[in-house]
Formats: sequence, structure tokens, C-alpha cells
Amino acid sequence: MLRYAGSFLARHVRGAGALPPALRLPALRAAAAYPPPSLALGGGLPSADGRRTTTILAVRRGNTVAVIGDGQVTQGGTVMKPNARKVRRLGPGGSVIAGFAGATADAMTLLERLEGKIDAHPGQLLRAAVALAAEWRLDKYLRRLDAVLIVVDAKMSLTLTGGGDVLEPCDGIVGVGSGGTAAIAAARALVSVADESAAARQESSNTVGTAETAAGAPGMGAEEVARRAMKIAADMCVYTNDSWVTEVIVDGEGAPATTEGGDTDAQTSKGAADALASTAAASPVTSDPEGEVMAEGDPGKRKGKKEGGGGT
Repeated sequence: MLRYAGSFLARHVRGAGALPPALRLPALRAAAAYPPPSLALGGGLPSADGRRTTTILAVRRGNTVAVIGDGQVTQGGTVMKPNARKVRRLGPGGSVIAGFAGATADAMTLLERLEGKIDAHPGQLLRAAVALAAEWRLDKYLRRLDAVLIVVDAKMSLTLTGGGDVLEPCDGIVGVGSGGTAAIAAARALVSVADESAAARQESSNTVGTAETAAGAPGMGAEEVARRAMKIAADMCVYTNDSWVTEVIVDGEGAPATTEGGDTDAQTSKGAADALASTAAASPVTSDPEGEVMAEGDPGKRKGKKEGGGGT
């Protein structure tokens, strides 16, 4: 009781010197043990209005990175909206993908400032993220914004918090929100199983350097790993639904379009990396050295040049 009384007096009376000597030291200790809520906002604590109940996941695999987020907005025990868009593209040409967990207005404010930093430092995502984190931490108004951001480009993935943290995962997998831990665990398990399966197939076939080995398990690109992990997180977390928005960046191949949908779309739609691979592959053709084909029944008559397969 003395602890809470001293904390209250220390915060509402000008200076600890106004307290009696017997209460002065306990009051200072109690005030230090319970920092103001504004110092905790933007860190790892839940938001005051309960809107950090979501799941955002980023998976980097090979030259592809996918960011997926659910659309559920929950306030208390009520689902306010099932299809909110929490993953967006930023920067020139949509070269950066950002996902957020937290209060929507706060996150939008931070994304606008991040886009300004990206425009000021083109092609330098780490520098732009550090600049935003420093401003977010030091500004007396921004430090009250309650959100956590995931930002990725073709080279790196980062997590930004209001505590001044700029974190890059060691394995290219990062998640935030109430279901973030479950999504990360599921994605790591899927990647591990895919790599082990690819290694076993390579050993059994004695084939080295094939395209299948380089890409891991067939059909287990970054986007599919993200979708499967998100499905597991949605089954475990009551604040995460199966209405997803996915953004994909393929290094050196451009930026594919956004895909939206849940578990049904994951079964019917192809991944961005698979789509690029299928359009880039050409059908094998046979022709004479001059690239022409003889007409049947007349060796001296030519049909003309044979068209190669693989047209889009």
C-alpha cells in the first residue's frame, strides 16, 4: 500500500522533495518501476484500444520476398471489419512493401513519414528506416504513436518499433501482431522441411545444381510458405482471419501484382515466382541449321521459318 501511495504522490506532487523523508525514497523507486504509458507505446506491449490484434508475416526465400497480412480489425470482443488492408507498397514503382500492426491512424502517419524517408534516400531502405526510427523515438508527438511496422525490399527485411529498434531477421522470416509468433514458427518449419526434402531428392537422384534444388521444394516458394504459415496462424489466433492481402517482390524480375484472398485463393492462384518461371520458360524445338523446316513430300520446297514455343 505504501508503494502505490508513494508512486501516486511522486507523480502528482511537484518533485519528490515535497514528500516527507520517510516516503521520498520509496516514492522514487515506485515511480521508476512504473514508467508512464507513453514510454511503452510503440514497443512490444498491446495497444490501449486493442487494435494490435492482427498478423503480418514476411518470408524471404531465394530471390523472392512475400509479405502477407490478414484483414481482421478487432475492438474488444467484436470484429469491426474483416477485410482491412494492412499491407501496402511504398516508394518509387512500389519497390518497398510495408505491413503494420497497431492503431490504423498511427500506422498511416508512420507510413507517410517512411515514404518521405524512402524518397529522400532512394535505394537505401536501411538508412530510411533508421531515420524514421530515430524521429519516431525522439519526437514528443510521434513517440505516442502505437504501431509496429514491417518493411521489405528486394534486398532486406526490417522490423521498426517505437522504441528505436530496427531489426533484421537472420533467416529472412519476420512476423508481428498477435499471431506473429505462430506464423514465424510455422514458416520456419515449412522452410526447414522443404530444404530437407530438396536435399533428399538431390541425394537420391545424384543431380547437382538443378533448378529444382536451387529453388528448394517444388511449389514451395516464398509466397506459398507465407500462405501456409498464415493459415496455421489463423487457425490458432482468434484475432486473425483468412482474408489475406499478399505483396511479392522478385529481385531482378520486377514487382508482381497484389493478390488478395484466403485459403481458397491459395489453392487456385499461382505464386508470383511460379508465374514468372512459367512465362520465361521456352518450349524445346528442333530445326535445321538455318532455322527452316522442309515441307513434307517435297525436299526442295520450304514452309518457312519455324516458330519457337513459349510465347506468352
